[in-house]
Amino acid sequence: MTEGLYKLPEGWRWVRLGEVCQHRTGIWGPEASDPAKGFPIVRSTEIDGFLIRPQAASVRMVRPGQVDAYKLETGDILVNKSSGSPHLVGWPAVFEDPQDGRTYLFSNFMLRLRSDQRSLEPWFLLYYLHSPIARSIYLGAQDTTSGLRNLRVQEFMAQLIPLPPLDEQRRIVARIEELIERVREAKRLRQQVMEDAERLWQSALAETFPRPGTEPPPGWRWVRLGEVCNLYQPKTITVQEMKRNPGPYPVFGANGIIGNYYQFNHEESEVIVSCRGTCGTVNMSLPRSWITGNAMVATPAIEGLRKDYLYWAIKSTDLRKAIGGSAQPQITRLTLSPMIIPLPPLEEQRQIVSHLKAVQEKIKILKEIQATTDAELQRLEQAILDSAFRGEL
Repeated sequence: MTEGLYKLPEGWRWVRLGEVCQHRTGIWGPEASDPAKGFPIVRSTEIDGFLIRPQAASVRMVRPGQVDAYKLETGDILVNKSSGSPHLVGWPAVFEDPQDGRTYLFSNFMLRLRSDQRSLEPWFLLYYLHSPIARSIYLGAQDTTSGLRNLRVQEFMAQLIPLPPLDEQRRIVARIEELIERVREAKRLRQQVMEDAERLWQSALAETFPRPGTEPPPGWRWVRLGEVCNLYQPKTITVQEMKRNPGPYPVFGANGIIGNYYQFNHEESEVIVSCRGTCGTVNMSLPRSWITGNAMVATPAIEGLRKDYLYWAIKSTDLRKAIGGSAQPQITRLTLSPMIIPLPPLEEQRQIVSHLKAVQEKIKILKEIQATTDAELQRLEQAILDSAFRGEL
């Protein structure tokens, strides 16, 4: 009997993956000019969690004599052989024939595992390959070439797997699916909470600021940014300059901090709007930072406008209307100046800033809790799989 990784329940045995599965690397071919004459070839992009979603497979030309050798059948497991991301190499998913009349093949960057279903249930194997022990094996069985990580197939196929009787495999699969469905339901509820948090934030903004074109509250007025702000793009610096002259001061680009520099060009925290890349993102820079020309700085030009209120007012504005340019979308001083914001009295500005900061802090705490919950659910899912293949479910 093969010596295994840990003691198995009575009636189980350790076998090597290559002893209970046939394996084959896939095929590729030129793009089919006539889809009716080609064959859909499944790639890693068709992997969706534990399943293959083959309908979007690339249709390629393959010689008729090769089709049978590379045809997929229900229960085949496809393993991703190559990727730039280590955690995706060795990732397995199961194919289930969608019964759409098409013959599906698999690409040369995929490894097909085909078990004898009289002795090895495909879903039992799939769940095992997603267990912590199996994941550690395929994460270790990788080579790096030209930025790609490649699965060492011989080492992967030599790994040991626990093999109980077929009826026990099916019982274990049913139990795993029962427990993981509970985890998935918890994940769905967590996602719902995250969406509710985002809606809460949007609701807070909508309740705080009047809609453009409506009558403002008493004492408020509509103003154009160009009338109440100085708008300008600072001098930019390149990534090379930052690398040559690193320092303690953060550098703010289009979408936040992009590096550090030995100088700063703004003493105070400033309201900045991304004007290239992801146009319209609004941030507050840190004190003593360098703001590049990829961001537009907006500073109050009148005494009756608080800088922290200006940040929230611009953030609540639909800045998509300020985006111009065709080849490269961008926001300029000319497109940003006409944008309208509501301007309340100074005391109300202070109250609005205090209220929105409080709401934002509550949402931040909620998101941190949800992130922790998500990590715990991931660990629980792995614990279920680990227990299953030790005979503890």
